[in-house]
Amino acid sequence: MRRLLPLLSLLLLCTCVRAQVSVHLPKELSDKALDGRLLVMLSPLTEGEPRFQVTDDPNTAQVFGMDIETWRPDETIDLVRQD
Repeated sequence: MRRLLPLLSLLLLCTCVRAQVSVHLPKELSDKALDGRLLVMLSPLTEGEPRFQVTDDPNTAQVFGMDIETWRPDETIDLVRQD
């Protein structure tokens, strides 16, 4: 039981902590509202593009996405979990 206590504590901590990702659309990139799919890719590697690091292996880059409608220039969007 003593060996399981640190693991259970870590599991409890992971279920309570929520990360938030915000993406800003600078006015310089678009002069009109955008529609489409926003993809955010996170990779443990420091070299190369994350989009080329998405695989079925345990060290893969992670991809999160959401549909975007009417994303106006100079606006920030929060990538949130939707149940």
